[in-house]
Amino acid sequence: MPSVMSEVLFHTVDTCQGHEADIVILSFGRDAAGARSSFMKSFNRVNVALTRAKSHLILARIPPKDGSGDIIDKIHEEVDQGRWPIGNLD
Repeated sequence: MPSVMSEVLFHTVDTCQGHEADIVILSFGRDAAGARSSFMKSFNRVNVALTRAKSHLILARIPPKDGSGDIIDKIHEEVDQGRWPIGNLD
């Protein structure tokens, strides 16, 4: 019997372009200084990450809004307006 882990793929935002998966877990991180990671400042790169899931997209560790109007703020707007379901595992 194959291991479950043999079915799990790990990608960075940049290496997932052109790939799809049934379930995608996207974890937002921060750089060493605690600022938003560089990929979060690029709409195109975040768009690639958000559109790889065929059926389920799980967003983990989403940074708080900062009022900059960037893609992270837009994700919060979608959730706040009820267009994206949200669950909290805390």
